[in-house]
Amino acid sequence: MKKLSILFISFCLAACSKEDPMTISQSSVQLKYDGTHQFTVKKGGENVSGATWKSSDANIGTVDNTGKFKARKIGKTEISATSGDGSVKASIEIQPYSTLYTEPVLDFNQSKATIKAKEKRKLAQETTDGLIYEGENSKIEYIFYSFDNNRLEFSGVIFQATSPVVKEATTFLKERYPNSGIDGSLIIFLDDSKKYEIILGVDDTLGPVALYSGITSGGRKALTPKQTESFKKALAAIGARK
Repeated sequence: MKKLSILFISFCLAACSKEDPMTISQSSVQLKYDGTHQFTVKKGGENVSGATWKSSDANIGTVDNTGKFKARKIGKTEISATSGDGSVKASIEIQPYSTLYTEPVLDFNQSKATIKAKEKRKLAQETTDGLIYEGENSKIEYIFYSFDNNRLEFSGVIFQATSPVVKEATTFLKERYPNSGIDGSLIIFLDDSKKYEIILGVDDTLGPVALYSGITSGGRKALTPKQTESFKKALAAIGARK
């Protein structure tokens, strides 16, 4: 009888173990770049404490030791919680508030031919040291590229000159480039790889602009007066044709 009781208890423990795996409160979550989500893990209806939490891509978002996830920028990551009771995972997608435009080709130092092959918008104007493409929607005036000795130095976006569009452009960049700062009237966004930066501001000639440039040892650059004048003339010529 004693042996039977031991077998019964062993069977019950094994069955309970299989019936009560560790679970996570939500296996799939969608957030915005400024959102948070609190995860919990349970086993047998009871909260599991002391789990080790981890995000597979901390650039997209991080999770603290309580299971609170904090989004950082758009993209996808996976969080996991591990304890002596097992391990569970959840997928997280950070979705954009804005899809204002397709970012320019960012292959700095590449030739004009290489950029033209990759840029899918309609070419509006080509000069010796520049390319101008029509924007893909009414909020985007033009996409432009500037070259020096046939090597891409800058790419940029000229926006419709309205406050709502400039505000949306700011959000668009914030949710893709969390590293940012203010420099006078400019907002500077830094790519996580630190290979390029984006300067968002208002140019006296071109209007609201997001200027993309590669980061070099020489520091931040700006369009030269000659380049600005070249784009001014090209844009004026395009406007005259419409």
